[in-house]
Amino acid sequence: MKNRRFFLILSFLSNMLIFVMAFYAVGMSFRHQGRAEFGGSGFITFRFFTTDSNILAGILSLIAGFTGLRALVRGEDRLPAFAVTLKYIGAVAVSLTFTVVLVFLGPVFGYGSMYLGSSFYMHGVIPILTLVSFIAFDRGQRLPKRTILFAMIPVVLYGIVYFTEVVLIGQARGGWKDFYGFTRGGCWWLSLILCFGGAALLAVLIRLLHNACEGRKEKNS
Repeated sequence: MKNRRFFLILSFLSNMLIFVMAFYAVGMSFRHQGRAEFGGSGFITFRFFTTDSNILAGILSLIAGFTGLRALVRGEDRLPAFAVTLKYIGAVAVSLTFTVVLVFLGPVFGYGSMYLGSSFYMHGVIPILTLVSFIAFDRGQRLPKRTILFAMIPVVLYGIVYFTEVVLIGQARGGWKDFYGFTRGGCWWLSLILCFGGAALLAVLIRLLHNACEGRKEKNS
């Protein structure tokens, strides 16, 4: 019982930290501290999946934190199922941000510019902390396979918006600039496949890691 509550305390503390850091970093980005490589200050920063995924992870971590605190007050030893699922959605979103920067944006724009100012938090610290928190501390349930589909919702929604603004409308007609460079050479379809496929793979791997750790915690309880 004490061991279970210890994990719940760590979950609460880490989730509160993620929330504070996420909105601190978004505030920095809004003031143009760390988004110069994309020319994104002010409200333009909300066009970036980096910003949106960090906001999502921050809000869902706050929900997980409050439900964890409520569980502690009630003498319970785990998060409710819905809180674990919500945190999983946020973890997948920021993991995609982390991965895209690591394997695509870093080589294209330079890793130095990818980790300056607010980007240091949103591209690195917050995704890593969210993953560690979710896999190691957020104890509640093993995630069923259907939650993979839930985790894909933010990625698909953003992909639809980005595709519409960049490809269907285009910058010349008032749409967004292709700030990620996904349509270079007319290969937007390849970028779409890689992003959606990569997000699905991350969702599967994160679910497996969480469930494996959940199983070990059950045995050690």
